[in-house]
Amino acid sequence: MLERVRHGFAIEAAFGDDLQAADVADAFVTTLAPVATEDFVCLMEGGALTTEYRGLEGLREGWTDFLGAFETISITPEEARESADGTVVAEFVRLRGRPLGAHGEIEEEGGAVWRVRDGRISGVEFHLDRKAVLRSAGLA
Repeated sequence: MLERVRHGFAIEAAFGDDLQAADVADAFVTTLAPVATEDFVCLMEGGALTTEYRGLEGLREGWTDFLGAFETISITPEEARESADGTVVAEFVRLRGRPLGAHGEIEEEGGAVWRVRDGRISGVEFHLDRKAVLRSAGLA
């Protein structure tokens, strides 16, 4: 499951006339659709606010909103750890990008907690704090 999760999470995009945030979100959802459960849940943590999205349409909405805040973005997988029972994958990423209207780029370390049930991905949580990733995954 570790390789299946890692395959879909690398993103590099410069948004403009030829590419929109929704296009990238659609590609991400298309990658996950064959391995996602029907009751898939996505949590996106943004500091004090956590937003829950239900189903793959919810994931698409959340990713479109997130990516739409950037002119350019690169999300590069760096390391992943799988729980002993294979039900959780913690993945660390490096995010680089230029937010809309900004002159400079930002760089953040973040990650995701992927939940697996019966060989399928049942949910994902996105965090900008790697310690939160480890705590949520039960790997801290």
